[in-house]
Amino acid sequence: MGSYRTINKLLLLLLIVGGFFVGGCQKNETSTILPASREVEVKDEAYGTDPAQKMDVYLPADRSTDATKAIVFIHGGGWVGGDKKDFTLAIDSLKNRTATYAYFNINYRLATANRNHFPTAEQDVKQALEYIWQNAGRYQISNITIVLGASAGAHLAALSAYKHNEKGYIKTAICLIGVYNMTTLYNQAGADVKPLLSIFMGGSPQQNPTAYQEGSPVNYVTAKSPPTLVIHGTEDQVAPIAQAEELVQHLKQAGVVHEYVTYKAGHEIPPASAGDAVLRMFTFINKYAK
Repeated sequence: MGSYRTINKLLLLLLIVGGFFVGGCQKNETSTILPASREVEVKDEAYGTDPAQKMDVYLPADRSTDATKAIVFIHGGGWVGGDKKDFTLAIDSLKNRTATYAYFNINYRLATANRNHFPTAEQDVKQALEYIWQNAGRYQISNITIVLGASAGAHLAALSAYKHNEKGYIKTAICLIGVYNMTTLYNQAGADVKPLLSIFMGGSPQQNPTAYQEGSPVNYVTAKSPPTLVIHGTEDQVAPIAQAEELVQHLKQAGVVHEYVTYKAGHEIPPASAGDAVLRMFTFINKYAK
């Protein structure tokens, strides 16, 4: 579950202002306050002890603890594949343009037949977010956070926003072509998706009902959930559009501010709609991430 070329093309359309400032790459020294006057990049910063628990950090010049917000990118790949590098080109097109946003591109442990079943990935994203917030002073940014995920990453973003937002730091969730009810997904999934879901969840809903209950973001939507933008393809055969519709219904019932955007497409955002999608994403973020 994850189509990244289109996502990267989508975000690359933001290159309407030419020129980049190339900043120095810092060592992973977590006790060092990183200078706010210039751009800083930290690659493969560890937020945990496992080799997979790494993130790339992109901090803009002239940032501040009052105004600079964090956008956290969560890659897809069916919970068994994918890598933070899938978002690297997209972030390269965004960085150095404004001090409004810092970008965090995270990896998490991937599921295999024998290891890292749910809730491992959920716990990793939670741990990465806690690490970012604990280090906000070192990064010289605010705690205002946007989670942005694609495909399986949208599932993890939604779980974080609805289930692990006790501090209220996650102000918006951007969910691109994701899945939100693991039980109904198991019944809707095709032959390509069901084996991945079974690996990630450690079996079927009958074999592991608790995991399917606790792994479904729709079960944690409340009136306090952050504003959410849901984008989906009407012809998606990987993440059925019924998944997006189910999430939107829960958001409506709880009175959560949301926007639902669909495109005539499969498991992607079509290139012809990329500009519209980018505009909608950042309009939504700018309006609600305060």
